[in-house]
Parts: sequence; C-alpha cells; structure tokens
Amino acid sequence: WEAHYGLCTCYVRKHKMDLAMSECQKVLALKPKHKESVLLLANLLKSQGRLAESIKHYELAQSMGVKSSDLYTGLGLAQAQSGDLTGAVANLDTAIALAKKHINPQAHLGKAVVAFKLGDKQEALTELDIAIKEHGGKYTEARNFKAEILVSMGQLDGAKKEYQTEIKKEDPGPACFQALGNIYLKENNLVEAQKTFLLGSKW
Repeated sequence: WEAHYGLCTCYVRKHKMDLAMSECQKVLALKPKHKESVLLLANLLKSQGRLAESIKHYELAQSMGVKSSDLYTGLGLAQAQSGDLTGAVANLDTAIALAKKHINPQAHLGKAVVAFKLGDKQEALTELDIAIKEHGGKYTEARNFKAEILVSMGQLDGAKKEYQTEIKKEDPGPACFQALGNIYLKENNLVEAQKTFLLGSKW
C-alpha cells in the first residue's frame, strides 16, 4: 500500500487526478482504515465535482478520528458548492479556528461563496479580500471571483483593476483575459479589447 500511496502523491503533484484517484483506491483496498487516503480521496472527488461522494468520504475520515483544519476546509467547501450553506459555514469556521494562527485562505474563499449564494455580495468581497491577503497577496481563484462580483455590481473599473493585477502579478488562466476583454467590449474600447484577447491567445 505504501507504494500505491507514493504513486498517488506523485500523480497529484503532476495534476493527473484520475491516476491519483485510482492509486488512492488501491491503497484503501489494501488498507481500508488508512485515514490519510480517505481524506485524500475526498479531496480528489471534490476536485472533480463529485460533491456527494466527497462529503461522504470527508465524514468517513472524520469518523476515523481526523480533526484537521484541512478536513473541515474541504468538507465546508464541498458543502458550500452543493448548497448546504449552514453546514458549510460551521465547518469553515472550525477550519479557521484550527488553522495555524487562524490563517486559512481557502476557508475564507468558501465563506465568500456562501455569502454570495445568500445574496450578500459585500460580505463576499470582504471574505475574498481576507483570502487574498492570507494567501500572500496572490490568489488567482479568489481574485477572479472578486472581479466577477464587481462586474455583477456594475463596478467595472474595480473589476478591471483586479484582472490587470492578476495578469501582471499572478498566473491567470484564459477566463481572466476573456472577462477583461469582454469588459472593454462593453465599454466599446475595441483597441484594449483586441490587445487583451491577443495577449490571452499568446499566454
């Protein structure tokens, strides 16, 4: 089982999640009570959007004695995505309380998701600012979400600033260039829109 667990770790680092999941399941076939693998499998399932299965595995890891900040963060995020907002807040708050120096950017990102789903966009922005700060000022996922909220609130200048910061200082994905280009199109600024789309296509 140790070899399968080692392979699983390698595949996770190489972002080959299907292979990682296969190796993790082999570990559990040989060693069913290996709680680290149960937690890892929960994380892998969540990353693939298989939320009900991931929650089941988080709860299984919890019943096996895992009480880490990582567990409560993963469980809270899965619950936030699946619509159990009350459970999500409780688990994300627990995750923050258990984290070293109470710093847990992922949990604050999760709380932003909950606030947004509850219609409190300002609270979502506050949580995202905390998440970005706690992540060392660079947090692509949180910054994208913040920009999307600003666009939905009609604050296009603020959204452009977030996307521009992401391009200059972080590692943006295609969605960042697409969204920023679309803002310029909305403003009828075709020159900047074209420059942004071209930059994205070459990124």
